[in-house]
Amino acid sequence: MGKKLVIVGGGIAGITAGIYARMSGFETTIIEKHSLPGGNCTSWRRNGYLFEGAIHWLSGTSPRNPDNLLWRETGALNDMTHIYNHDPYLYTKYDGIDLYLYRDLNKLEEHFLEISPDDLKAIKKLSKDIKCYSTIKMPLENEKGVKLKKQTPEMALRDIIAMLPALMRMGRHMKISIADYAKMFKHAGIHRLLTTACPPYFPAMALLFFLATMSGGDGGYPEGGSLEMIQRMADTYKSLGGKLLLNTKAEKIIVENNRSKGVQTGENIIDADCIIVAMDTITAVNTLFDSPPDDSWIADITRVEKGCVCTFAGIGVKADLSHLPHSMVINLDEAFEVAGEKMPFLSLNNYAEYKNYAPEGSTALTAILGFDDTYEWWKNEKTKGTYQKTKETLKERLENILAHHIPETSGKIEIIDIATPLTYERYTGSWHGSYMCRMEAGAKMKTYPCNLQNVKNIFFAGQRTKFPGGLPPALESGRRAVQLLCKEFNIIFQNEVI
Repeated sequence: MGKKLVIVGGGIAGITAGIYARMSGFETTIIEKHSLPGGNCTSWRRNGYLFEGAIHWLSGTSPRNPDNLLWRETGALNDMTHIYNHDPYLYTKYDGIDLYLYRDLNKLEEHFLEISPDDLKAIKKLSKDIKCYSTIKMPLENEKGVKLKKQTPEMALRDIIAMLPALMRMGRHMKISIADYAKMFKHAGIHRLLTTACPPYFPAMALLFFLATMSGGDGGYPEGGSLEMIQRMADTYKSLGGKLLLNTKAEKIIVENNRSKGVQTGENIIDADCIIVAMDTITAVNTLFDSPPDDSWIADITRVEKGCVCTFAGIGVKADLSHLPHSMVINLDEAFEVAGEKMPFLSLNNYAEYKNYAPEGSTALTAILGFDDTYEWWKNEKTKGTYQKTKETLKERLENILAHHIPETSGKIEIIDIATPLTYERYTGSWHGSYMCRMEAGAKMKTYPCNLQNVKNIFFAGQRTKFPGGLPPALESGRRAVQLLCKEFNIIFQNEVI
């Protein structure tokens, strides 16, 4: 019988950790408070409509990306998974001009030049930066000192040399925001297109990585989206003999003699030789321990003041909108306010082409409303007792905007489902309802130690342990936590069934 491992949290990081731990011979139990696995990687159904709540594009869908190997080892992707690589990825109309964000770099350059010849210098610079970032291949990292049954592919010297120009640019592009980077364009429409592709306060490096990913044929949307992908991972985990306890909330981590002893869930205690905390680190250290661990890296993570959050709208329309782009930005004549933030545009994702996302002849749309951390604003609405009324007012505004800009929706909207940061907090336990760490210009990329100095055999995984977060870092962190575990117990790390 292997060592008993309890994993707190059944999102991407937790399921990934469970899979690699089972492969490596641990007896594993995953505890998940929700009724289904996934954490922030989730979608939900309302009135016959499926609203994609997480994946818009996924890094690692291409075999050329090293993360593709991990997605396949965990069962998230397989040969039967169709990947949608929409080109153009994003559309908007600005001052009567159609603008497209093409994946194909040649098309993008030609399109921007046609729209704004005066921006020749800026377009050439953007194109050169994207090509430069396209050379970056982040190798799969292994924890130093861990024993591996199967070695991961090493990066060739020629690939390292090819990356040098990009690495030299990264420092500069981390210091300026996307909004500031886009100011080099004279055309306001191009500026708007670039600053809606990613949060405008993110470092310019984030935009360039995104565009390089797209141009390299990566970053597609897996058929079935979040729900089917996490279900494939959960099926992989259970096929290996792992236990998955849903509707089970971890209330306390039991520590005796500075060692992990188990996890309390209600009146029960699940015994554990070791524990991986794969829920939000901030929430975990403030709720699962008698007193928060005093490790310096924990203090650094919990010092954060704002999260990367959103107010989300799922919209069900009794009309076929398949003639509209997959992703589009509607520029508004007059900005509307969402949770105290003025929005001069509305970004929509259109799922008309996907099967089972809506009743026949109907369409599921989603919208992310705003970039600021509005958690406290919504919490104040809850305190005042105006939370539901505010959501209803927001629904009415959205319905009017859609009827004006997309006439086919007028009188055809069957449901608008609003999820606020409080909604995400309630279902996922994520601090401020955040789906990533907030990354602003000047930020530093960080990977934290993920184990405690004064307590043995407790490890951490998830979005906050590898800044700034997202699905691939969650995947990688789950794998890394198991490598730390294997190193601690002198066990060979496996990435295939033993």
